Amino acid sequence: MHYKTDPVTNRTTYQSYDGFGPMDVEDIANVLPKTTDFGSAWKFDDVDPETKSQHQSVVTYPIQPGYYRAPEVVLGYGWDFSADIWNFGVLVWNIIEGTELFTQVQGANGRYDPKSHLAEMIALLGPPPKEVIGRAEYMSQVDYPSPISIGAGKPCKNAREVFGGPYFDKEERKSARELTAHPFLNFGGHITKDFLEGQS
Repeated sequence: MHYKTDPVTNRTTYQSYDGFGPMDVEDIANVLPKTTDFGSAWKFDDVDPETKSQHQSVVTYPIQPGYYRAPEVVLGYGWDFSADIWNFGVLVWNIIEGTELFTQVQGANGRYDPKSHLAEMIALLGPPPKEVIGRAEYMSQVDYPSPISIGAGKPCKNAREVFGGPYFDKEERKSARELTAHPFLNFGGHITKDFLEGQS
């Protein structure tokens, strides 16, 4: 199999193989995509660190591939759709720049390391707001309803155990609707406000 090694990253890239013969239209019609993470989706009550009161449901289990994890996912203080906006931003960066935004998300052992990932986020974006750290500190100690297993099968009962401790502000991220107004994403003005309102 043909391959090349990038001298900068030392990564090996193999040539793809597409010699699988002609595609049968009937076979293609029967191919169904499969979403595999619904079984790990959970909802929890978000507890306000100041009043200790429950005020809304948020998801707190770890989600997303390590490289694409939003700060609130790494910090374990609960997230919503804005984590997808973070993912999209990282993906757009990778496509436009042709390089990864975060390059130090793995530890010396080659596995995802949330401490390294957060350190790189801080180096690029500056320190997180104090209220974010407060939420992360509090929520990292809230136990999941049932333990989850990571790595070598070690059961973890809260975000502190999953990520090895509390280590930005999702409220400042634009919504998907707001992002459609960005010139890069509105297809040269072909997506209009009227079209979007008709989709609601």
